[in-house]
Amino acid sequence: MADALKAEGIYFESFTGKVDDCAVFGCCESHSLMAIVIQPRASEPWLMGLQDYPCDREWAQDERRLFTEIGHRMAEALSAFIFLRDLHKSEKRFKDLVGNIPGVVFRCGNDLNWSMLYISDYVETITGYPPSGFIDNCTRAYSSIIADEDRNTVGETIRGAIKKGEPYGIEYRIHDSENQMHWVYEKGQGAIGKDGKLKYVDGILFDITDLKKSRRGVG
Repeated sequence: MADALKAEGIYFESFTGKVDDCAVFGCCESHSLMAIVIQPRASEPWLMGLQDYPCDREWAQDERRLFTEIGHRMAEALSAFIFLRDLHKSEKRFKDLVGNIPGVVFRCGNDLNWSMLYISDYVETITGYPPSGFIDNCTRAYSSIIADEDRNTVGETIRGAIKKGEPYGIEYRIHDSENQMHWVYEKGQGAIGKDGKLKYVDGILFDITDLKKSRRGVG
């Protein structure tokens, strides 16, 4: 029986007396059994069974169809559950990794404000602003904290690199929540879709204010 249940699809059988496959169904007195193999995507197969103890019986076609439909819906539900569970695990691993980087990891859209689709928590350490406020320009656009004197240069540098299909690197100034100036170094690259159009920009930026001060001191 165990071999038959490994096959994809549905397995039906009637039993009289004790079920002999205890590893699968447990040792019990079952007179009739209906079972289905459920195969969620990206997972090991599951087994769902329905037993009738009191007497021998033949399962009607309507019962089989209903049982099959329930099995299919369970497979879909399990697939969704497993996908969300694995997604949650991968997101946690990503956040743990990003949390150990002393810089701001971001993904922004292709628009005039470089609207943030994702920005790591470290942005609050540098700017004093919580990351949630930058997402989709909820409270402020990231471009709004770039120094006025540098804003056009930043945009031209990024767009020029994207047009050439190259990564970019640029130093510029930003103002934090207390209007203090910080020098940052940003490194990024555009992600191009199959249609040849820019989907978004991925990058990372570091606060280099202390480095700039030390250079001035040496000079």
